[in-house]
Amino acid sequence: IILSDISMNQVKRQLNEHMSSDEKTKKLRNLKFDKNGTKITCIEHLSNEIFYEIFDYLDGCDIFDTFSNLNIRFKCLILYSSLPIKIHRSISSNQITEYHYQKLIIPYRHRIISFHINDKSYMSFSFSLHMIDESFSRLESLVLYKIQYDILIYFLPNLITLPRLFSLKIGLNDGLRNFSKLMV
Repeated sequence: IILSDISMNQVKRQLNEHMSSDEKTKKLRNLKFDKNGTKITCIEHLSNEIFYEIFDYLDGCDIFDTFSNLNIRFKCLILYSSLPIKIHRSISSNQITEYHYQKLIIPYRHRIISFHINDKSYMSFSFSLHMIDESFSRLESLVLYKIQYDILIYFLPNLITLPRLFSLKIGLNDGLRNFSKLMV
């Protein structure tokens, strides 16, 4: 009986020593420091540059929906910075809503650098392609999926006014039968 008590105490000591080592490792792993050596303990303490890097991978509508009402810092980062906005609404993603159009696209169109939409994205509200004009001064890439020929013909002359547009991809909904008319 005495022998088993001794071995039990040794096991307890080993577990306690091992756990304290793990706890120290977890604490050290969770400690993050900024360039001034200040400990970073929550997301709000990360620098604006890190958030800009994160935002670079996200759709503008998603950024707006997720972060703009989080707190005043994020609202200012999104709404009052020169952060470039990318609107990438694919067939499988959510539609651009009237809300996005009124609160994001129109007021911040001068910051939009990339606009990828399909017919379901823009047909669901009052936005039409003829709204894309010289006020989209930073627009560099425009991708239009499943666009009807009649809409495209009306819209194409506005592209001349875009000073930075260097990439244009168009997928006609009508197929190639009307594409030859477009080239004339």
